[in-house]
Amino acid sequence: MSKHTKGPWKITEVGFPKDREFWINVNQNIIARVTRVLTDDDEALANARLIAVAPELLDTLQNIKNWANSCNGEPEADEIALRTIAREAANAIAKAGE
Repeated sequence: MSKHTKGPWKITEVGFPKDREFWINVNQNIIARVTRVLTDDDEALANARLIAVAPELLDTLQNIKNWANSCNGEPEADEIALRTIAREAANAIAKAGE
């Protein structure tokens, strides 16, 4: 798997209403820029939020994979781990859709 910039990634709104952009960044490093050339502000912001939460979504998917590979047949322990992962996933999904 290729390396990526560690999160959390933040969104910075730049420009004026007519030419607004959303920058996804870590400190001063810009990861991506979302413009509204072919879309409106709401859609551009939704796209920026989805990109910004990508590291958390990836972490959650990796946790799901690790959990699936390590289920030990103890229903109570497996259920607790799964609930924890489900909570992480719900939090990441909520951030993407804020």
